[in-house]
Amino acid sequence: MSRAGKWAAVTLILLLAAALRLWALGDVPPGLAHDEVANWLIARDILAGNHALYFTAAYGHEPLYQYVQAATVALFGDHWLGLRWPSVAFGLLGVAVTYVLIRRLFGLPVALLTSAWLAGSFWPLFYARVALRAVTLPFTAALSAYFLLRATGRDAKSGLTDWLLAGLFLGISVYTYMAARILPLILLAYLFYLYLVRPSLPWPRVLAFLLTAALVAAPLVIWLATHPQAESRIGQVREPLERLLAGDPSAVWHNLVANLKFFTITGDPFPRQGIPGRPVFADPVGAALFYAGVLLALWRWRDPRYGFLLIWLLGALIPSIVTADAPSSIRDILGLVVVFAFPASATIEICRRVGRRMRDKEREIRARGILLPLVCLLLLLPGLLLT
Repeated sequence: MSRAGKWAAVTLILLLAAALRLWALGDVPPGLAHDEVANWLIARDILAGNHALYFTAAYGHEPLYQYVQAATVALFGDHWLGLRWPSVAFGLLGVAVTYVLIRRLFGLPVALLTSAWLAGSFWPLFYARVALRAVTLPFTAALSAYFLLRATGRDAKSGLTDWLLAGLFLGISVYTYMAARILPLILLAYLFYLYLVRPSLPWPRVLAFLLTAALVAAPLVIWLATHPQAESRIGQVREPLERLLAGDPSAVWHNLVANLKFFTITGDPFPRQGIPGRPVFADPVGAALFYAGVLLALWRWRDPRYGFLLIWLLGALIPSIVTADAPSSIRDILGLVVVFAFPASATIEICRRVGRRMRDKEREIRARGILLPLVCLLLLLPGLLLT
């Protein structure tokens, strides 16, 4: 594909994502959920001069989204556009950064298909249309992962810079949503895995990455450590983890099963977090390709690209596994960074295998040129119709 063709494809995907996120934004979902109203009140407090590192109202809120929302309320007005615009913006930025991240891992075809799936699927679309802070996390986390992958790649040429940027965005992620607290463990698990399959990590730069993240996150971490009563919501939902630590794994096991069903069988049960019970892949084709992608990743687990996908997806489920009311689409939101790469990588692998079976090279090139766009359209259409 030519350079112009690549840019055209990416632009079309972003336009699709923008259209789906902006259409009837004030009417769908109808009204404002109570969590959106809580954010609205925090935005008003900020504009009234009440600033904070952590907002204790409504069970506690990290500050990044709140300050951006206060700015858009000031810019667009004290109504639905000012409230929901930050979610639209972070959702679109998430699509763009995920494209760059997956292209770094798997190349252009998988990246285009992944970002197209992300643009049109219900799970990311819902959180890009409601005024909830969790939508900021996939964006900042994907940036941290992108720079970490650049830093650890075999062709890494930027020296310390990528390590520092990875640490910077990891630290910033702590200011987005509580599920970000699993992100350091995900990235550390990937670095440990990378050391096992390719023991050549530059440990001084790994330390610089961790120190940067720690320094950026320190103000909020220290504040929360000295004000444990500020996070009342965690006390309400941590029963499964407490039971596990007390020697009873039954609740965590139940949540693990529920989260595994989340992708293709039964989704989040709460109306305020989407259509009750709707799984991530509601259509059978998307579900089958997701499982095919998981099997492909397991088969190639020694390849760091697939190892990264598996570690990230499993890590992203932990916040929902150890808390009440599983599966929780909002606590699983880190999964948006990689979940659509599984069916996309399986689809491209199938197309490549079909292409290899064609003896004539010219026929192969023509087949790929016709088959791939057609397959992509057919795969995405059911999901779009169900969104």
